[in-house]
Amino acid sequence: MLLAKPSYKTYTNEEHHFTLKLPENLVAITQNESQYLSNFLFIDQNDLEKIETDSLFESSPLVVVLQNNISGLHLSINSSSWVAGSIEEDIRLRLLAPAGGSQGEVEVILKDFTKVTTNDSRTIYLYTQELQIESKIQDVGVLWINDGVMYTLENLSREDLPSKDMLRMIAESFTEIE
Repeated sequence: MLLAKPSYKTYTNEEHHFTLKLPENLVAITQNESQYLSNFLFIDQNDLEKIETDSLFESSPLVVVLQNNISGLHLSINSSSWVAGSIEEDIRLRLLAPAGGSQGEVEVILKDFTKVTTNDSRTIYLYTQELQIESKIQDVGVLWINDGVMYTLENLSREDLPSKDMLRMIAESFTEIE
């Protein structure tokens, strides 16, 4: 049995001046906007309808999505000053930093870290992390830096991880807009 290829749509974010191609069934949720960091969730519309009535959803949609075992994509945009001068080793070390918020209590193992040059000569990094908790969690992601801003796109699914090919396609579709 052949699986149907997902259809894609163009997601445009005029505030942050970029577009991405995303699977058509996903909707965007903004969360945690601050001076240097912005976070977006992309989840299926049906899943959104299941959780948007949760009292925590308004302030912490990522937490609600994770608590409900919902799949999707998480895009973070980091414009902190350290990003502008980052080199490959800085990025690798950041991916190895302990997880778990400010406490950093969860050890992270970087299982794969691959540098890729896109058709338009940008550099993206595909990676797989393993979080060392009771039941190990594997995380597949891709990141790239554009004009001193780091974009990190990770999956939220713990069962059927999106392929690196899909994440690479999304990262390669990134376009700045005016």
